[in-house]
Amino acid sequence: MKHKWLLYLTAPLMAMIMGSALTVGLVSVHVTYVPSGPPFKQSNTVQSGVYNILIIVILMVVMTAIIYALIRYGKIKLFTAMKAALITIMVFSMVAFFTGVFGYLYDIPLLNNAYALYAFITVLSALIVYCALAREGLCSTVSITLYSAMAGTILSITFPPLTLLILPIALIIYDIVMVYKGLLGKLVSASGEEERREKRNVLKGLMVDIGDLGLGVGDLVIYSMIASLDVLVSSSLGPLVTVTAVLGSMACVSSGLIITIEVLLPKKGYAPALPIPVALGLIPFIIVILLG
Repeated sequence: MKHKWLLYLTAPLMAMIMGSALTVGLVSVHVTYVPSGPPFKQSNTVQSGVYNILIIVILMVVMTAIIYALIRYGKIKLFTAMKAALITIMVFSMVAFFTGVFGYLYDIPLLNNAYALYAFITVLSALIVYCALAREGLCSTVSITLYSAMAGTILSITFPPLTLLILPIALIIYDIVMVYKGLLGKLVSASGEEERREKRNVLKGLMVDIGDLGLGVGDLVIYSMIASLDVLVSSSLGPLVTVTAVLGSMACVSSGLIITIEVLLPKKGYAPALPIPVALGLIPFIIVILLG
């Protein structure tokens, strides 16, 4: 394990690079805030932030409970169908958002035609979903990382600043509780190598396999969100500050993940991948806010 950590960093770093690149594109066309709408509140207050985080956590708990129940009671085919449908809808929606924004605001002739636009979105979405759910290796890793990065980028522009400041803290607590005391730990724990492979196969598309390590999509989403936030808060300070902030977060997240793998993972065979990487990864973000 000690000699594999460079491999383990592949997906997190790709997610952060993709997330920062997508955010740079959005910043360049002045799309830096897209209200999320009901049931979330858009006022930038602590009360609204706590309310929004509560809604997010409730949704996450409900989704985790549904996944656990379907797997626990052997409804694998139903779970697989639901998983494929949800991933397809999510990917199509995000591809449509980014394609529509970039196609319109960058005035790309091909994508200004409605039929060409819909065809491009459909083909690209189908390719991403196919690679994520039906392929193995690099193809699957890149696809899963890509839609995780898109989700992280969208998350960074759909909530007010205070909500985004509270969110990482809430997710760190959620991850620790759910992995060590809740349903996430039961989902990822396994008594042997065969059971581990079986669970990873069932959860394919919701986690990325890197060697013998499984990393959840939610972890990649938050890593990419950190990189996106770096871009958003530093874009007015110049490209040098932006690049420095993103590279700083990438280094900090990588260091946190290595600590998690080396220190926490051996204890139970699984560990929360958010607390240490996110706590360290937010340092450049906080520094940029203080300097700005």
